[in-house]
Amino acid sequence: MKVRHFIALVSCFSLASSAVADEAPLLSLSKGDRWEYLVTVEAPHGAKMPGGSDVSVKKTADGVRATFKKARVYLGKVKPEEDGEEFDTFQMVRAGKIVEFEFSDYRKDAIYALGSKDATKKDSKVVLLGKPLLVYSAANKPGDQWEIKSGGKGKVPAFTRKFRIFGEEEVRVPAGTFQAVRVVMTGQSGPTEIKRTFWFAKGTGFVKEEKTYYSANKRLIHQVMELTKMTKGGE
Repeated sequence: MKVRHFIALVSCFSLASSAVADEAPLLSLSKGDRWEYLVTVEAPHGAKMPGGSDVSVKKTADGVRATFKKARVYLGKVKPEEDGEEFDTFQMVRAGKIVEFEFSDYRKDAIYALGSKDATKKDSKVVLLGKPLLVYSAANKPGDQWEIKSGGKGKVPAFTRKFRIFGEEEVRVPAGTFQAVRVVMTGQSGPTEIKRTFWFAKGTGFVKEEKTYYSANKRLIHQVMELTKMTKGGE
């Protein structure tokens, strides 16, 4: 997804969020907090798969499956740019190497995405969204849904995203069993369709995520990321 799409879309969508004053925050962060995940990628034969010595690849009846581990570490409030603001910053680590930085705004009652940076390229620049993008709010209730659109004119491909809240449900991952809110996002970027589902457990964070990409109703890639361990900073 291109950044200009994010910028255009965020300006079209606003969702109010609120929380009772004495409620605990959605997620309390401490420098050094670490979330470890097992990632599984499935694709048809011939598809480009993740590479590296840390990747285990096996053939399946209808394609290939790759598995590897990834960690997400909280660095605290960091300025991604010298003259910019401080953001809640996370680094994604794979096989001992930092592959990406994520910039967010974790409030007591809502989580917003602010941007990212590719850490695999020396000349990579910080990419910030034009406006904060709401990821999840304590004000969300089962059945809440919204849609955002962009493009579809001239050479700009159609871009749509539909969101729906399904409420809390029991989720089992290697790290344990959690009561987590399920959020489903479906959409289209040009000829490619996407379905993304994530589960957020209050006090723990994102415990599971599934992403599937389609083209002409044919599944291209299916990825699952499950929490295996969560460690608080200093432990």
